[in-house]
Amino acid sequence: MGIVWSEVPIWWFVARATGVMALFAMGLSVMLGVLLSTRLLPDRRRPAWLLDVHRWLSGICVVGLLAHLASLVADSYLVFGWKELLLPGTSAWEPLAVSVGVIGLWTLVIGTIAAVLRKRLQRRTWLILHRLTYGSFALSMIHAILAGTDATHPLFLGFALAMIVLVLFLVVYRLLVTEAPRRSTTRTGGSADDRLAALRSRPATGARPERARGVAAESDREPASLH
Repeated sequence: MGIVWSEVPIWWFVARATGVMALFAMGLSVMLGVLLSTRLLPDRRRPAWLLDVHRWLSGICVVGLLAHLASLVADSYLVFGWKELLLPGTSAWEPLAVSVGVIGLWTLVIGTIAAVLRKRLQRRTWLILHRLTYGSFALSMIHAILAGTDATHPLFLGFALAMIVLVLFLVVYRLLVTEAPRRSTTRTGGSADDRLAALRSRPATGARPERARGVAAESDREPASLH
């Protein structure tokens, strides 16, 4: 007995596959992006191609997400229109899960646009917008668990759990090990280079010219102890 292809929900299978692909590509991209911003990889041991892989994974995520949306619209197993896929709260099927996915979609769109316009944005603005991808990953994972047909598959659960643990570890490591010293440095008057520059520019009041020159000479040797 042959397969009746007209009865096979091909687009539904495509939607599931592209959704999982986009989710895992996003997770790997987030992990690599956080890893590159921590001190786990010293500058001298950080290959330049890692940033290219990060961007490449982001591109795969965007392509997979577009294919996921298009295949859902083309599918007749579950009826979705563009309105249900782009506006939260408009889906009759699993409204909470779909709304979470839609919000995750828009946070990803904002983060992606920020990445494209990085050179035209202020660094602080870019950082705030780009870090929305953390929220997008979390929302997408919740969407996949609540609405995904494959959410109960052991292989999916294993990969998802490993990805969640790794992302959380890297984010916590960045906050405690990488970001905290930077904030402490800012509170104590800037970096070592900033303090050294302030020392050099401070006039040597009440000192003889020979002593002032001695202070300057000592300040030239200061970086060894400040770093």
